[in-house]
Formats: sequence, C-alpha cells, structure tokens
Amino acid sequence: ANRFAREHQLIGFESAETMVNIGPSTWGAGDPLRAVAEGDLIQFDGGVVLHGARTDIGRTFSYGRATAAQQRIYNALHAGFVAGAATLQPGRRFRDVFWTTLDAVRAAGIPSYTRGHVGHSIGSEIFIEEWPFFSATEERVLEPGMALAFEVPYYVDGIGSFQIENNVLITDNGHELFNELPTELVVVGR
Repeated sequence: ANRFAREHQLIGFESAETMVNIGPSTWGAGDPLRAVAEGDLIQFDGGVVLHGARTDIGRTFSYGRATAAQQRIYNALHAGFVAGAATLQPGRRFRDVFWTTLDAVRAAGIPSYTRGHVGHSIGSEIFIEEWPFFSATEERVLEPGMALAFEVPYYVDGIGSFQIENNVLITDNGHELFNELPTELVVVGR
C-alpha cells in the first residue's frame, strides 16, 4: 500500500470524484439505494485531480442486455460522438464541433436531440463545467494546447441516463485522448 501511494504521489494523483446514476429514471432523480436490475443503465461521470488539474470523463454501461430503445439511443449518441470528435482539430471553431455533433445525433435517430453545449474546458472543477463551451454560437477557435471535455449526454425518463465523454488535448495535427476507455455501450453483470 505504501508503494502504491508513493507511486501515485509521484505522478501527482490527489483525489477522485465520481457520480453514478443507475436505473430508468432521469439524471439524479433515482433511488440511490436501489439495487441494480437487469436492463438498467449505469451512467458514470467523474474524474480525478492530477497535478492540481481536474478531469471529467463519462461512460454508460448496461447491466445485462440493453433494451432495443436503449441501444437505439446509444447508437445515435455514439454516431454524434464519433462525428464531433473528428472535428476536434486546430483551426475549427467550437460551434463547428457543436453543430457537427448535434446534426449527426439527429440524423442517426434522435431528431429532437438538443443541448446547450457538447463540451467544455477542463482543469479547475469536475462537476462545474467551465467556459468556453462547445455551443451553438461560440466562435472561439481550437488551438494546440487546449485541454477540453467533449461529451454527448442524454437523459430519458423511464429509459435511463446516457453519457459518453472524453478529455482531449488539442495538438498541432488533431487531438490526443486522455484515456483509452471504449466508447461503445459496455454490458456488465449478467
């Protein structure tokens, strides 16, 4: 245990903060003591503090097989995530990322999908999203060295909470991921 602590201290790991939503209710509205049941979605959203900087990632898991509706929604969100991530390159405007993402989610099966933003700056807080945002009107241009969170969350009462979120570093030629977690819907449990 001491060796583990020393190793983490050497890389600057300070703490971790996590929010988990389980079940068919919307974000933050479920029973936190309810046991996980077959077909529940498990939405993970959180991060760590590393060298004083905070991260923010999110994923969605299905406990057992996802329902057809859950899979359809997830597939549309994933299509938007992939399309939006392709625009995370220097010289692109924040609003380009926003509209590419929303247009792809809508075209893939959720025509009513809407968000105030699909990502934000990171570093100071985990659960308080930081400006600038990937929003409909943000003209700021992506530049090498920017550390950002890119996300496609969605909350559907009676179906579940969805989240795909990565932290990225904008580079000279595109972007670098801060993690290597799969973005597909992962089945856990049964």
